[in-house]
Amino acid sequence: MKKEFKIIAHRGASGYEFENSMSAFKRAVKLKADMIETDVQRTKDNILVLSHNNNLYHATKNRKFISRLNYNELEKFKLRNGDSILTVEELLNEFNGKIQFNLEIKAQNIEEILLKMIKRYDLLNEVIFSNFSFQSLMKIRRIEFKARIAFLTIFPYRILQLGYPFRKLVSLGVEAINPKYNILTNGFIENAQKFNLKIYPFTVNNKEKILDLRKKGINGIFTDYPDILA
Repeated sequence: MKKEFKIIAHRGASGYEFENSMSAFKRAVKLKADMIETDVQRTKDNILVLSHNNNLYHATKNRKFISRLNYNELEKFKLRNGDSILTVEELLNEFNGKIQFNLEIKAQNIEEILLKMIKRYDLLNEVIFSNFSFQSLMKIRRIEFKARIAFLTIFPYRILQLGYPFRKLVSLGVEAINPKYNILTNGFIENAQKFNLKIYPFTVNNKEKILDLRKKGINGIFTDYPDILA
């Protein structure tokens, strides 16, 4: 059987549409991505919304912070492409059953409220929760042992020859490690595979690089262009 290679749309099809927008996510589905990756923040009144940064400047040219605004204040702002800032609920309502989700937890202490929402939609099998914070992943695992979790990393010095953090990740039930693509080495890949960890590097927008990584046995990539291998 041919090994499945997943295309994960980084903040949606963000090479074509503004990141984390409804337009970007719809384009990702249209281009047949396997999964949408997006970032989860929290408003002052505990509404979960999609934005890479807590500060709104990149998304809206306004310098306010999501965490300091109630949702009724936040929804007055538009993304740079004119789309509304989405809530997690809006994402799930629109794309439930159409595509899988990789939710990167950006705000602190939102694990429980996010998990409750995902369970309410009966989407535990369709969602991967990812974070750079091992403590956050531990919190998710304590709350829900069936949750799918992935560890993000950009630091090569954290990947030591003796297997750390791979042993630690496996003991927590992490299913994948998502490294920045330029820290990948043959040793990294071999170590992760030895521990049966899937590897999804980010963010790869060069077709030749993707093909090279696929030959080395990685399981998929995050990309801004979901049709890059079409």
